[in-house]
Amino acid sequence: MYRSLEKKKGFGCIWNDWNGFCRHLKETQYDILAAELRKHLDMKKIYEILEEGGTNMKVELENVKPMDIEKRSFEIITEELGDTPLIPGTELIVKRCIHTSADFDYAKNLCFSENAVEKAIQAIKDGACIVTDTQMAKSRNQQACPCKVWR
Repeated sequence: MYRSLEKKKGFGCIWNDWNGFCRHLKETQYDILAAELRKHLDMKKIYEILEEGGTNMKVELENVKPMDIEKRSFEIITEELGDTPLIPGTELIVKRCIHTSADFDYAKNLCFSENAVEKAIQAIKDGACIVTDTQMAKSRNQQACPCKVWR
């Protein structure tokens, strides 16, 4: 695509390969970012902290199941929403959107047509085709949802 656009616009390419160009662009952007960070960070202090901590710094990891993380996330979302009015029957959908995106504006901005949830449930039960861009939806339980899923 780049090459055809280049030809159409009459530009000569200074890069022999697209990957080389992307690699160069990425490195250049990292250099710009690093330069900006150096202006605003006390690097000497950061190195002191790292040296002091050295091997004495302990990191404890807790093994938490994904279901427990999701459950806690929904609890937090519910707490954060507080008294925000949600259309009855759409609460789980709104919370799922917030959970997936971390965007609480969904609570105010999502619009549902009348009986949308019931119609969607019925369509799925009737074997409606679902188009998705997520592997998670594609890996659903076949018995619970016998519908066709296209990714």
